[in-house]
Amino acid sequence: MTEKHLVVLVHGINTFADWMPGLKKTLEAEGFEVAATSYGRMRVSEFLLPIRRIRERAVKRVVAEIRTAIDLHDPDMISVITHSFGTYVVAQILKNEPRHWHRVIFCGSVVRDDFPFGDVVDRFDFPLINEVGTRDFWPALAESVTWGFGAIGSHGLNHPAVTTRWHAGFRHGDFLTTDFCRDYWVPFLRDGLIKEAGQPGKLPWPIRFATILPLRWFYPLVAVAIALLVWHWYLIPGYAVNVNLRSFGGNPRLTVGLNRNATVQDLLNTVYNLINSTDRVHEFKYGEEWILADENGHLLPHLGTSFVMRCRGRNTDDRPLKDVIPAASNLSALSCNRATHALAADCPALTCSSD
Repeated sequence: MTEKHLVVLVHGINTFADWMPGLKKTLEAEGFEVAATSYGRMRVSEFLLPIRRIRERAVKRVVAEIRTAIDLHDPDMISVITHSFGTYVVAQILKNEPRHWHRVIFCGSVVRDDFPFGDVVDRFDFPLINEVGTRDFWPALAESVTWGFGAIGSHGLNHPAVTTRWHAGFRHGDFLTTDFCRDYWVPFLRDGLIKEAGQPGKLPWPIRFATILPLRWFYPLVAVAIALLVWHWYLIPGYAVNVNLRSFGGNPRLTVGLNRNATVQDLLNTVYNLINSTDRVHEFKYGEEWILADENGHLLPHLGTSFVMRCRGRNTDDRPLKDVIPAASNLSALSCNRATHALAADCPALTCSSD
């Protein structure tokens, strides 16, 4: 009686695995039963994020589909062919699922070179085949740009339980053809024969250069740099003045903090919004609807858009605030139309000569 041999297929990321039907047909023609599995189309962004939950979700889905395949086929032995991120999935299954595999084939693997194959060697028939293409740089890039992955699919692996087989000129997906399956995988799956291929080779020098340093640390460094810039320029008040908003029913001593690059217009906009929160000013007309006075009661008419448009030809008062109003000044916001306020009884006209 012929033993029933089930071969499971597990794909990589960012794909609908259109190579599976061709391999399934080839393997079935050779007498194997085949089960194609899927964890859905994992986007590159999901692959790069070092979030365990995303990866575990893929593993759990493949585990469930393998169990279904075993229930349906009731095989005497089970093997697996897996590609790219699928090798990570199968490695986790080897580590965590007490199941024996007849043959295990990795291609384009992103498994780390320190994966404990020695701890799981009793869960597959020696050896595990690791197919490597001399032009497959994707595993090396994955190892460099994110956490949790390795590059045995780019650099090979020397381990007693693993046989690395090199293929000259092969890129990441070049293994996934019916001819390759028939020539290399069928003999191994059926009889354990390991057909010789090419010699070990180095990746192109630009790839080697790009993966010398762990690029994954670039992201947190950039994030820290951005956070420091935001903290330095925007979150630390580099300039503050005190504003009395009593004339508009507001706080009589409110400290207004602005960043160190604040302009006159930034101060006026801030005070205007504070006034409107308690006593609506119908129009933003500095020097007509409202005006600022210094701590000595002197009005400050030569501020704002109207003044600079008339005297300087600008659309906004972008003069540095520190050059016009000293830090820690005590200012009062006054209504020009309220005769009851002694200081605001008569707002002066805007003149360039007072600048």
